[in-house]
Amino acid sequence: MVYLMDDLPSIRQNPVSLEMIEAARLVGVDFILNVVTNSKKEIVKIVAGDLEDAWYEGVSVSSGMYEVPIARKADGAIASAGGYPRDINVYQAQKALDHADKATKTGGTIILVAECSQGYGERTFEEWMREAKKPSDVIERIKKNFAMGGHKAYGICKVANDKEIILISSLSEEETKGLFMRKMGSVEEAIRYVEGKYDQPSYILMPYGSLTVPVLSN
Repeated sequence: MVYLMDDLPSIRQNPVSLEMIEAARLVGVDFILNVVTNSKKEIVKIVAGDLEDAWYEGVSVSSGMYEVPIARKADGAIASAGGYPRDINVYQAQKALDHADKATKTGGTIILVAECSQGYGERTFEEWMREAKKPSDVIERIKKNFAMGGHKAYGICKVANDKEIILISSLSEEETKGLFMRKMGSVEEAIRYVEGKYDQPSYILMPYGSLTVPVLSN
């Protein structure tokens, strides 16, 4: 999973997907009926038939909805988790951060907007973050002892290790620092900070960061 979080391969090379298909073939699955839904849980496509053919058709439809081509990475990304419940806690909001990471240059700055009214959101995740002194502590830890919950800590720390993260949320200054992020009170304040940090910075805006997957077009 650490490998996949670092560099997610295409679906036809994704080892988790390939193992699922192999397991299904072994038990004799020869027909599937799946539905593809949008962010409102509405059915947009029904796929049926051969295990692999129908599966890949459904994946293609889903990719068409959520993948967004970008010409190049930006100095800064402004990403909202997309509101409740996607920003109910840091555990959930991490999805938007992961997507913003794909749109931001190394050394760039990500402005993450997520209320996080329920704090960190998961016990193991919170323990890993509180026990780390620097992002690399989590990066090394998960390679030695993988744990669910810890994988979310890794998801944050791998971004914080080479980019600055500004978090606009209801978390305290101390809680935000514990995530290796910088707390600010508004998007306007964060933009002023970024404008002072770079010379004519470029931006990518992601109002629904949890649902938007940037893909380099070249």
